[in-house]
Amino acid sequence: MRSIIEKGEPNMKAKMKFVLTNFPELVAGITLFSGIFITTINGIGRYFFSRTFVWTDEVVAICFAYTVFFGAAAACRRGMHYGLELISNVLPPKGKKVLDVIIAFISLVLIAVLAYLAWVLTANVGTKIMTAMRISYKWFDLGMAAGLSLMFIYQIEIFVKKAKTLITKES
Repeated sequence: MRSIIEKGEPNMKAKMKFVLTNFPELVAGITLFSGIFITTINGIGRYFFSRTFVWTDEVVAICFAYTVFFGAAAACRRGMHYGLELISNVLPPKGKKVLDVIIAFISLVLIAVLAYLAWVLTANVGTKIMTAMRISYKWFDLGMAAGLSLMFIYQIEIFVKKAKTLITKES
């Protein structure tokens, strides 16, 4: 019995590590799938039964918001969010490093401002509720605030890595 438990622990730790490592991708994937699934079910209902569900537009909008902002966070973490290859390709190696740091810093500042404003928007939504589902718009805005906050965290890591390349002698 003990060996079964011991075998299960590393597997659970590996699963938890996978979830934490790929959290933005998982949220974006689940919400993308959910939005497509709900839209498909609504289309089938309209086509075959001449009946739609009034709440689907609101749910799909929430799914879309989470897909976009968590997907953007995943892209940011992988360094796939911006690029100035046209300019950086003509620069010498040192100039390319300086440009990378400048871009990372500007991105960090812009993402910080956007994340702050997203949290302000989320906090100040007040009593505004969705018509069909009667839930607060905070749930819609929370996808933007959380996604931009993750982007900010990832952009800090990117900026630090880029800044370290200026300090180190190796390319």
